[in-house]
Amino acid sequence: IFLAYAILAINMASILVVEDDQAIAQMIKLILGKHNHQLKQATNGEEALQAIGAFIPDLIISDVMMPGLNGFGLAEQLQKSENTRDIPIIFVTALSQIEYVSHGLNLGAVDYLTKPFRAMELEARVNAALRLKFAQDDLKKANVQLSELALVDSLTGLRNFRYASEYLSQALPHSARYKEPLSALMIDLDFFKKVNDTYGHLNGNEVLKELANILKTQAR
Repeated sequence: IFLAYAILAINMASILVVEDDQAIAQMIKLILGKHNHQLKQATNGEEALQAIGAFIPDLIISDVMMPGLNGFGLAEQLQKSENTRDIPIIFVTALSQIEYVSHGLNLGAVDYLTKPFRAMELEARVNAALRLKFAQDDLKKANVQLSELALVDSLTGLRNFRYASEYLSQALPHSARYKEPLSALMIDLDFFKKVNDTYGHLNGNEVLKELANILKTQAR
């Protein structure tokens, strides 16, 4: 099942090809297009940044030497934003530029290809980069979910006591420093024990969830 998911995810990947040599760009798109990747092209770093402003690709395949903003400059710009610093980059470089590879890897690139390259090599390196990217994305989602679970009551979906304590530890000093009003409200359900005793705890849970829904619609 996991393997099938990985293959499906790779097939649906979006890839930005940054290459000023149209022949090489077309070859890359031809090779990867048969795998159902969504491919877009830019001819230099500036065009790539404009394209990334409209969509965030799963992978960037970039030439190193280009007019205007080159591949290394593009990588440096991507590192400045939290939204783009984790986009994997595969640099495409000529054999005469191989000494620059270490610099590219230090800028966050995950791999590189030397020109000329074979179709199978391109496919293998792209698949490896995408598998790593999707695995990291899954890990981030899992960490976010775990953080949410630690701060949210599982029955009502409301923030729990731990969240309230952490929030107030920051909000109270801020309120005192800037002399801004801060209010806290404690709510008690009258005779709730009778609800549980008369109708059972399952129905009592439904009462709590309904109260939570009311609170969610009335306050942030």
